[in-house]
Amino acid sequence: MGFWSGLFGGSSSGINQAINQFGQYSGFASGLGESNLSKGSKFWSNILSGNSARIAQTLAPEISTQQKQIQQGEKTATEFHNRGGGVNSAVQ
Repeated sequence: MGFWSGLFGGSSSGINQAINQFGQYSGFASGLGESNLSKGSKFWSNILSGNSARIAQTLAPEISTQQKQIQQGEKTATEFHNRGGGVNSAVQ
């Protein structure tokens, strides 16, 4: 309240009350937004750290998901496509 009351405060109780309410609203309404910012900040600091172990650990879930999708696509291709030589080259 100190900064805002110094700028806009006066003898009006309505202004002082509004300044107090603004001070309450200026923080995070819930920890959710602050938590999301912290997670995002940690993610990018790990990516940009240059430490390959931290980068690999940070990206491991995304890499694993993509590997599973590729394996599922290969399995689908081998089970349901025709048996010609094109399936083998498509899977490769």
